[in-house]
Amino acid sequence: TNAAGLSSISSSAPVPVRTAQPSFSQNPVLTSTIANTLVMAGFSPSRTAVKVAWQAANDDAIEYRLRLVSDDGSEAPVFRELGQFGSNGAVLADLELHDGNSYTAQVTACALSGACREASSSPLLVDGSGPLPADLYKDPVLTTATRLQVFWKDCVDPHSGIGAVVIGVGTSFGATNMNGGSSAFVYRGTAQSALVPLHTGLTNGNTYFVTTTCVNKAGVPSLATHASGPIVQAGSSRTLQVSRLTCATASCQGDCTCGYQHLCDLTLGQCKTITSLTGLSLAVDASSAAFDVVRMTSSGIGSRRVQYSLGLSGQQPGSGVFQAGEDVWYDFGSTSPVQFVVPRPLISGSTYTAFARVWTSPTQYQIVKSTNIRMTDAEPTLPVVSLSPGGSLRQFQIRWSAAGVDSSVSQLHVALGSHPGAVDLVDYTAVSLNSNSQTVTMPTSGSDQIVVYATLRGTTASGVEAFKSSNAVAMDLTPPTSGMVRAVFNNISWRHHGYTSSTDGLDLAWSGFADPASGIDTYQVCVGKPVTNDCSVAAWSSVGRLARATVAATLVSGTTYRASVRAVNEAGLVSSISTVDVQCDTSAATLSRPLRIQPSFVGNTADGRAGGVLSMSVSWTAADPDSAIESSAIMLGSTALGKQLLAPTPVVDSPVVHLVTVDACPSKVFATLVVTNAAGLVAEFQASASVTCP
Repeated sequence: TNAAGLSSISSSAPVPVRTAQPSFSQNPVLTSTIANTLVMAGFSPSRTAVKVAWQAANDDAIEYRLRLVSDDGSEAPVFRELGQFGSNGAVLADLELHDGNSYTAQVTACALSGACREASSSPLLVDGSGPLPADLYKDPVLTTATRLQVFWKDCVDPHSGIGAVVIGVGTSFGATNMNGGSSAFVYRGTAQSALVPLHTGLTNGNTYFVTTTCVNKAGVPSLATHASGPIVQAGSSRTLQVSRLTCATASCQGDCTCGYQHLCDLTLGQCKTITSLTGLSLAVDASSAAFDVVRMTSSGIGSRRVQYSLGLSGQQPGSGVFQAGEDVWYDFGSTSPVQFVVPRPLISGSTYTAFARVWTSPTQYQIVKSTNIRMTDAEPTLPVVSLSPGGSLRQFQIRWSAAGVDSSVSQLHVALGSHPGAVDLVDYTAVSLNSNSQTVTMPTSGSDQIVVYATLRGTTASGVEAFKSSNAVAMDLTPPTSGMVRAVFNNISWRHHGYTSSTDGLDLAWSGFADPASGIDTYQVCVGKPVTNDCSVAAWSSVGRLARATVAATLVSGTTYRASVRAVNEAGLVSSISTVDVQCDTSAATLSRPLRIQPSFVGNTADGRAGGVLSMSVSWTAADPDSAIESSAIMLGSTALGKQLLAPTPVVDSPVVHLVTVDACPSKVFATLVVTNAAGLVAEFQASASVTCP
């Protein structure tokens, strides 16, 4: 619009508004950054880098987020923000991945509208350590002029498994010039032998060299195993008779290694089949939470000299965490077990193997390996723990379910403390992994009143600890303090001596019992004769925690009973007894002297009216042989049971005189006496007398 008010209109091309989620034409693929024909799909030898690739189906996505997670959840995820348009891949570097763990890439694509879609890759297993070397335990055989059958065993990788066995045949140490195509033969089967194609036939009497290398699925090779020897004709069969694993050095290690459970003879520089030693074993226990203390135990060695080494599972003996790639052994003589600090902490998530060299003579030793130990810093799970008083004072029973203890736990301990997790009362005591309970006794010194907790501690083979605490139980060696008990009847209570007209039980109430340490668990009551500790009428019974109870008992009128009450605390200790005596009375009061009334009328003759003053003297004597007289009341009237002349009035003494002004002289007066005894029973008496009127 210009200043003169003239306007023109133009429009842009249409722009689509996208609200749908982005989509993937190719889900993320997680691969190794190392190009090697021996690396199989789904495996990577690199512990520091991985490559992720994907393909978006359209251009809706403007931002990508990448997340790398370990499948077992033992490691913190790795995050990357990829904000550029058109991304379809990334390389994650400077990582700290662990052998034996699988990882998954999760790619989130987000559109401008904020809608996002996530896709995940297949897992990638990381294995940067080599397999165990092969043992060429049997002479190779020429099956044809250009086919050599090679035999091996002990070719093992605990993380990724064996992907290939590479076999070279040549006329010199490590050479492959006799292989078909002059390159090493790659065998990818599962058998422990292979037919190796040769470039040309082997000549009788000539010496040839066989080199075997195990390669895991991540493409990492083992230490090479070598053999050499001449071709020998035996009838129609020709065999490469080798001095297996003949070494260039006099160590039986270095360029070659003896297979496990074989004996290395340093004098001959070769390996022999074991004939003298049996029952050897080795175990590893990383008992430090920092993963830097190793404990090794060997059995069956007698007084033989032993050397130890520790390496990542799959590496050759003598290498790994100490000095990778070098021949490192620590000499401990014939000591077992041994414990020492490794040069650097072991890695959580990695698997380790311990090795021992047992010397059978100054020139011969045998290599023994342990089972694989996987280090983890994940806390093990523990079951619920319960604590209850034991069978005697200061004794407690700790219970749990052995089935609920994590399989990674190698040691269990229990302790008692004054708060959850504490050990200030009883320090940790070892218990069996198969046990479900443990009885623990407190020391006799210390407080008699304290709250106690049990703690179960589980420790894994790699030294990671987990704790589970129990419920609280009050340890109380002091009984409750006693209180005061009352007999209750008809809403009246008596402290020392009460009454009742019931013959089938007593109503009791009490107060003042207390136990500040463990609390009152229950009250107990009994009924007996008024002598010490008698419960012959109703034996001791628990009535709960309410401070009132009705005790069932058969009572006889005219008899006095003693009700006893005591408190029991949570520790089972009993207070001293509080008592109240109660007298049973089922009969109302009687009159030993009958009720009499003597009226007299004094008229008012001065003004001539008929009214005057009526004077009434009432007398009686009440008695109750089984209980006391609680109250008496009298009323007077001009008719039977009437109260025209005097409403019911409490009286104490007899006789009583009442003066009443009346309008006319009645011809007769009636007296009613109500007597109530201590048992609440009411008796009513009546009397009448004529009045002499003027």
